[in-house]
Amino acid sequence: MTRPRVLLADDPRLVAEGLQSLLEPHFDVVGITAGGRELIEATKRLDPEVIVLDISMPSLNGIEAARRLRTGNSRVKLVLLAVHCEVAYAARAMEAGVSGYVLKQSAASELIAAIRVALEGGTYVPPQIAKDLGLFW
Repeated sequence: MTRPRVLLADDPRLVAEGLQSLLEPHFDVVGITAGGRELIEATKRLDPEVIVLDISMPSLNGIEAARRLRTGNSRVKLVLLAVHCEVAYAARAMEAGVSGYVLKQSAASELIAAIRVALEGGTYVPPQIAKDLGLFW
């Protein structure tokens, strides 16, 4: 069975490599990028099924990168990592077309769950933000 292909985009590199270590037992991590523009180029080359991207990246932030990726590739699922527990950031991310919004202070299992939900065609938002977005489950 082939594992889903995941591309990581986070700066600093140490964080991205930590994410890679957490995800590799479950997914095929095909690459790591540090900035938004680099992410867009890597997406074309590596053809991931899911991209886990940081909201704060150099050259192009995560929300703008998500908008550009969504217009260029409707198939790829996007899971955004953020330190912001504010509904406004999550709303902007959802408008940009992300399938998941995960807080960086979350457990690794939450990121894995968000990726799986995205792969199944769903949307993952932490409960504390979902309530404020008007989403209930």
